[in-house]
Amino acid sequence: MNYEKCILNLRQQKLNVKTDLYNMYMKYIPETKELGVVDPRQLKACSKDMKNKPLVINDKRNITDLELKAIRDSFGCENIDLSSNIETIRTTFNNVKVELYRKKNISDNNPIIVNIHGGGFFGGCIDVVRNSCKLLADRSCSTVVNIDYDLAPNAKFPTALEQCNSVIKYIFENSKELKVDSDKLVVMGDSAGGNLAAACCLSDKENSIALQVLLYPLIELKVEDKNWNESLYYLEDKYSEVGKTLINGIRNLNEVCIFSYINDEKEMKNELVSPILAKDYSLFPMTLLISPEFDYLRLQAECFAKKLEENGIDTILYRYQGMGHAFYEHLGEFPQAEDCINEIAEAIMSL
Repeated sequence: MNYEKCILNLRQQKLNVKTDLYNMYMKYIPETKELGVVDPRQLKACSKDMKNKPLVINDKRNITDLELKAIRDSFGCENIDLSSNIETIRTTFNNVKVELYRKKNISDNNPIIVNIHGGGFFGGCIDVVRNSCKLLADRSCSTVVNIDYDLAPNAKFPTALEQCNSVIKYIFENSKELKVDSDKLVVMGDSAGGNLAAACCLSDKENSIALQVLLYPLIELKVEDKNWNESLYYLEDKYSEVGKTLINGIRNLNEVCIFSYINDEKEMKNELVSPILAKDYSLFPMTLLISPEFDYLRLQAECFAKKLEENGIDTILYRYQGMGHAFYEHLGEFPQAEDCINEIAEAIMSL
């Protein structure tokens, strides 16, 4: 099936799955509604990665500089700029480096989106999500601010969070000069960036943030998850090996993420480190959660959706069948990445 047909099918085959726990939309693989199947494009990308020599980490709680470099180098992927008429501005907000994307000659008072990239707190960069941010700016007629925060382990908690909050504060204080509508401020992030985005919402005591968009977020830092089990993911036998590779990819880096970021184990119980543990859920705004089928963090996203709904927060969860962690980065390769941006853009334009 060609790319354009896949995009159309993803739009048309969206199924609302009503549960007693949360409101979920299922996004099936464009070619099939069969469960336990890895999307063919994801399968191709994963098969290529499986040929590479696996990373060996001797002590996940104390990684060496060489191990850190090897992991960082393994992150990210090539992607395509599908946007049009978007300008890129490199600047600083409150001494934090950012990139700003918006349509040329865009009208004043457009929505403002603060994007926080993923990478386990210790990796990733704005380069990987630049094209996704540009397309989101295009499709939503918004201004997108992509934050280049300092990485762990050199910058431990709460450095990155403070930088993100500082950028948000700058936007509120300078909305007129930026020509944006601060009443339509959206905070979004993927993976560890989703953690930081949710923590920014908990830091927003005035409930000024209109929407949080969290893509496969690391929403609770814990070494062992007693509720997690590989058997909770259904896989057809044909896809068992590659499916388990997708599911366990992030799980195998869990301790590296945690102990690169925190200063001591007690911080895992801090709600600004593990936002799902928030004492006051009324601080969270409307929420859009994105979760792939074969992702270790999927169960965290579903648990968070349940807690948000229980506390009266308007929440929608999208599950992309057949996909793994970080699929959003593969713009132009995975039609699900573009479809995901379309859904986010639609939510932003409805604010």
